[in-house]
Amino acid sequence: MVGCWLAACLCLVFMGQPKNAAAIERNRKNLLKVQLKSEKEHGKIRVVMRLNQGGYYEIAEDREKQRLLIKLYEFHNFGAEPLNVVEDPLLLGVDITDRNHYLEVALRLKTNSYAYNASLFETPAMCVIDLRVLEPGTELSVAAAPLSGQAETLAAGDTVSGEKAAASPPGKVAAAASSPLTALKTEGAESLWPGEKEVVSRIAALENPVADLPMDSGKVLLPETEAAPVGKDGGPLLEMLPLAGSKIKTEPMISTEVPPPLTQPASGTIADPSAPLSRPALVVPTAPFVQEAEPGKRALAEAEAPGVGEAESRDEALLSGGDEKPIFGADATGLVAPENLMLPGQDLFAQGLKAYAEEDYAAAVDFFSKIDELFPDSPLLPEARFRAYDARAQMVLKEDDGREKLIAVIDDFLAAARAHADHQEAPWAFLQVARLYEKMEFYDEGAGLYRALLLRYPGSPFAEAANFALARLNFFLKRYDDALNDFSTLLERQPEGGFAVYSHYYRANTLVYLGRPRQALEDYRVGIEKNPVFLQNDALSLYLLGTAYHGLGRFPEAKEYFFRMRSLFPGDIHTPLALAKIGEILLLEGKPAEAMSMFMTTVKEYPESEGDIVSRLKMAILGQDEPVRERLLRDHAEYTSFMDCEKAYLYLLEKHPESPYTAIARLDLGQLYLGRQEYRKARLVLDEMLSRQLEPGLREAAFTTLRETLFAEIRALHEDRKNSEIVALQIRYGEDFLSRPTSVYPLLWVGEALHEEGCEAAALKVYQEVDKLKPDYEQSLKIKWGLADLLCRQKSFGAAETLMGGLEIDRMPPFWRARMLLLRSRLQSEKGQLPEALATLGEVRRLLPQSAVKERVAAAELEAELWLRREEKTASRESLSQAVKTAFLFPGEIPAARRLLLGYRLARVLFEERDYEGAVSWFAKLALLAAPEEAAELLYWQLLCQVALGREPEVDTLLRRLQQGFQASSWTAAARVAVDDFRWRQENSSLK
Repeated sequence: MVGCWLAACLCLVFMGQPKNAAAIERNRKNLLKVQLKSEKEHGKIRVVMRLNQGGYYEIAEDREKQRLLIKLYEFHNFGAEPLNVVEDPLLLGVDITDRNHYLEVALRLKTNSYAYNASLFETPAMCVIDLRVLEPGTELSVAAAPLSGQAETLAAGDTVSGEKAAASPPGKVAAAASSPLTALKTEGAESLWPGEKEVVSRIAALENPVADLPMDSGKVLLPETEAAPVGKDGGPLLEMLPLAGSKIKTEPMISTEVPPPLTQPASGTIADPSAPLSRPALVVPTAPFVQEAEPGKRALAEAEAPGVGEAESRDEALLSGGDEKPIFGADATGLVAPENLMLPGQDLFAQGLKAYAEEDYAAAVDFFSKIDELFPDSPLLPEARFRAYDARAQMVLKEDDGREKLIAVIDDFLAAARAHADHQEAPWAFLQVARLYEKMEFYDEGAGLYRALLLRYPGSPFAEAANFALARLNFFLKRYDDALNDFSTLLERQPEGGFAVYSHYYRANTLVYLGRPRQALEDYRVGIEKNPVFLQNDALSLYLLGTAYHGLGRFPEAKEYFFRMRSLFPGDIHTPLALAKIGEILLLEGKPAEAMSMFMTTVKEYPESEGDIVSRLKMAILGQDEPVRERLLRDHAEYTSFMDCEKAYLYLLEKHPESPYTAIARLDLGQLYLGRQEYRKARLVLDEMLSRQLEPGLREAAFTTLRETLFAEIRALHEDRKNSEIVALQIRYGEDFLSRPTSVYPLLWVGEALHEEGCEAAALKVYQEVDKLKPDYEQSLKIKWGLADLLCRQKSFGAAETLMGGLEIDRMPPFWRARMLLLRSRLQSEKGQLPEALATLGEVRRLLPQSAVKERVAAAELEAELWLRREEKTASRESLSQAVKTAFLFPGEIPAARRLLLGYRLARVLFEERDYEGAVSWFAKLALLAAPEEAAELLYWQLLCQVALGREPEVDTLLRRLQQGFQASSWTAAARVAVDDFRWRQENSSLK
């Protein structure tokens, strides 16, 4: 249904596009003019790029070629001319080049000793670069003074005369090679066309605010974000955060006003970066992550939470009652109130913190909740609510069956954080919610909330913690490309202290997994320089450092680090693999005796481990070299069973059938049988191998070997005149095996994949082809069910009923009988046999196990449809609610798109039943799963709910969000109509 609404929206948008060339050109992002203003006597020059609307830009320096590059993303040149400058002490000229996705404005300079400031302006839209020549000996890392304190006019008609400039904070000398992207949203691109006179509004600069530009009261935008809507008290709302799961291309910038955590200790001394990181006592631990090495948990725990600065100091002060200044209670002059003027509820707050620290979460909830009851006007109220929800969540986590309760607590916690998004503790609250999402295994929602926190609060002390949590989450979920970007971003934000050491090591680990060991070594070197002790506490980093050297062929260093694994982490899961790799290195060095000794040591000390499997595999491969095998067995008879290739491979197949290393043993065993001309054995082994999940390289090698085996077997059967077996092979594997595989597997997998993706015609054809290959009973059940389901989807109900009529459904296993009965209930529904269909669904629910999540959701959804057709709306809503509950309870089983659709249907049902509170809650929750193009629809329905509830501030906020983010959307137009009607009714409340 969401797709239908979006299709209608897109149709309206396309129908409303301007038809003439001028209108089309006006709606594009264009560079209109480049202007220069030089002050030769001061060694300054200003470059003003006039734009028709806001957008994204990036600054990069090429100091070797003495160029400063400004990249205007998605912009085009519309009349701006390149410039050559005469007799300027700094600038030679300006070049303008249209690139593939951006417009490049290159400033050709005479020197590489300069400083620059960059600013964005909203009305009129412009990008301003101020350049200044540095005096000899000036360090680039020292902040420069403001360029000027007086107002200047950029060009005739650009500003209103008489406007005064407000002094800006001093800018920074350009020291970085590249500035992050900055987004600027313009109010009405049509009004910014050349020729109109607008008052310049000051917009927050990306890095260095310009001090000498005219400034109106204006509207200040947050750095790195679009214009945020404001709440009742003028503070921004979190609803402007990006949707969960979306890719954030802009890199949020840390405010220069707030020092990053763990970089500047409270005492004023610089912390030793090599010292172990201490964890704040009152920060709630992060959610558990997917670990690859058990001993590495301690290092992760030490670095998982940032030093939280003021928030932590306040907690400790409240607990201890010491001399720490309270956060609240300062008067207008900034002086702290006397100690005897306690904040309302401060004692309760301190007791709640103490109870929380003692893990008495029930008492903590009670203390924090009393503040809400007794002191509703206390400044501590928002934070008390945050703490209460957090304590309640920790309390529910200890319960064995608290999953459903925790979902409700998380929803309430998130709602409270959004309601107080402008509070100084809101970033902490959002961070805690994201961690709770992780504990619930809602990884996409948690990652989306981390990204949103980074974008919404780039200067918060918790921004680095969110960046770190996001990077580590992606790493342990094996999303290595995303993890690499996240660790790189974290190092740009926090190059020293804090998470820097961990980030260097784990960015290196990520590069090893991505197959880039040479780049990984650079990060390992930096990490070792900063904190060499880290390797003594993190087994995974030590193992991957050795792996990087191994991949580069630097065997002495690799062996050194692998041996350290044995001494430092004897119980780690990577230690057996490290010892096996030492044996592999010894083989490469031409030392088979020493290698066999190391392999045997691994097998004896670490039985049933992955190192044991690898060692047995290597010894079996070594046994294929006849001279080496005879020489080793002459002195070591105990090696016999390990170097007998067939026995060693069969042992691995029997004892470790699911190991990825056993797949190599299967391939080697198949090739061994092929070399002995035992074709049937080779085919069976390779056929078994192909029925499993494999790496692409192994799968390709298996297919190649199987083709070779089949041709050799057919040739031998032809020589023996065994034609029936040739026919069986032809039926089993297909006549065109060279071009594509035609066995049941993986062709059946292809059919199932097409079925899942909705390619109905192609999936039907594949199932029909696979059905000709005489599959076994289990495979036949999959094929028959797939054929019947596809026929139902194509509305071929007669053919589906005929197919199912020939099946003995009552003799099938319970699971398959339930799936077939589910299809039968669908057929009965199409025939109008509603009571029979409902009765069949009752049998389906009885047969389905709890693990059959997809089938349970489908059955509940069909039941809701049947009740609705019988006009029993309450029963229909309950069935649909059960489907949604099951889908959201097991997010790993149901794709996010399907969960979104189910939740959307339930929200619409609640809206139609006038349960506006429930509906707006679901519409807001679905925003975490929705794609950007679907956000306008969800915002529209939230607005209708708020209109029905009569909440004028929320209505205004939602309308602003639609106008700012989805100006051309039909949903925005519909929202304007609804709001106009709402305001008219508010003004004329006496009329009906």
